[in-house]
Amino acid sequence: MNCVECGADTEPGPLCQKCQLEKRKRPAIPEFVDLTVCGGCGATLSGGTCKESELEDAAATVIATGLEKKVDLAGVKVELEEETDNIYFAKVNVRSRAGGAVQRDELSCRLRLQIGTCETCGRLSGNYFECNIQIRADGRLPSEDELDETRAYVEKRIGAARSGDRTVFMSKVEQVKGAIDKYLSSNQLGQGIARDLAD
Repeated sequence: MNCVECGADTEPGPLCQKCQLEKRKRPAIPEFVDLTVCGGCGATLSGGTCKESELEDAAATVIATGLEKKVDLAGVKVELEEETDNIYFAKVNVRSRAGGAVQRDELSCRLRLQIGTCETCGRLSGNYFECNIQIRADGRLPSEDELDETRAYVEKRIGAARSGDRTVFMSKVEQVKGAIDKYLSSNQLGQGIARDLAD
């Protein structure tokens, strides 16, 4: 079979690989692409989700979404160069396939950082909590060592839970004579910690 454009031998389609690459739709990108960053923690907000990620990775995701020709995110690499506090020049390398051949394109745009607030920081600033762990001793005042040990245990458990779920946090700590109250964003975690402390 011959290519309908140039007459070269081709299999299996009507166009040879060279003509497919010439006729393919090249990726295009808007001049400006916006990325929302939480002013509190620096996490990026995209599509209703909040992620802690490197700026280049977050930029690659938002730029890949903005490409007029859809490509696999793994094929998008971004290099950023800061122009102002909130604007970066983005050099975008896109690797895509056309007719079985890998094609590379170099594009550029400007990445504008918009400052927002993620759900977690919004809740933190509002002192949101679902659970209050009241650390007390039974029928006596706990020693400072017991309070320090318990405080360290609770903070370790919260840190471990937060590494898998960024919506887990301690919003407030109140220390009263011989007791500590810790306010947590997760009722489930709080109940688990309270059960472990009671044992």
